[in-house]
Amino acid sequence: MNGNTQSLALLTKTDNVPFSKLLPVAAAIQKQLDGEFLQAWSRHGSITAWENPDTLPQDYAPIFICDTIPDPRLAGFHSTNDQKPYANILYNVTEDWSIDVSHEALEIVVDPQGKTLQSAPSPIPEQGQVDFLVEICDPPGRGAFYWIDNVKVADFCLKNYFDATLTPGTVCSHHEALTAAFQILPGGYLTWRDTTGQWWEQHNVGYMLPPEQITPPNIGASLREQIDMITRPKLLAFSATSTKRRPRGTVKEAQARKIAANKIRRHTDWLHRQLKAFDAQQLRKTT
Repeated sequence: MNGNTQSLALLTKTDNVPFSKLLPVAAAIQKQLDGEFLQAWSRHGSITAWENPDTLPQDYAPIFICDTIPDPRLAGFHSTNDQKPYANILYNVTEDWSIDVSHEALEIVVDPQGKTLQSAPSPIPEQGQVDFLVEICDPPGRGAFYWIDNVKVADFCLKNYFDATLTPGTVCSHHEALTAAFQILPGGYLTWRDTTGQWWEQHNVGYMLPPEQITPPNIGASLREQIDMITRPKLLAFSATSTKRRPRGTVKEAQARKIAANKIRRHTDWLHRQLKAFDAQQLRKTT
């Protein structure tokens, strides 16, 4: 964090995304951060394509592009043991990974500690007022992207998204995909906590599912990280289903992905250590 600016670094851990491919993605997301996002949320962030993770300054939040993630719970937003944010993005041949980078970058800048709540009426009327977890890119889902300089970036909620008094038809996201408060688009979801402390989620999987109770893992992490730990596998499953009919790339690309996936990387080892630490911490809390 440099003053009031959240500093981010975009790094690649896959041979499928050379450093040169990071540069236009970081440049497009920087335009997003400097323009419509800053205007909407009054928060500023900077993102830099970074080549060597060993030289990354302490105050930068890294966003890693990965070939594989050893456990679905380790995709998306996380924080280190000293509460510094980072994110893991799963590479895909359709180039949609830039949407996920934009998604995580915007949400880290809005809420680097992953704990901001917004009070509003619950989608379940009998619950009354509840606390929504402010995750500005989750309700639109991955399908609500737009383009900056030929790079796909994530649509995001405006502040009025959490205003229950809005007239339907009001624009509630930057790219106008959301037109009502608390609307959820395919691939998106919304999370809240009721007055008893119980957490709830509602998903759109092409159609709206009823709200369901969830139990975030007690890992001593931020609210957002706890929610992501149980939600990310669902999102990855939805993404895999929704992209089945997309081109799978050339044989050469498939071979490159296979070779890259079989390599033992330092980052994969680090992710395993993070997961073991989470699980050990959870075990200590329950014994």
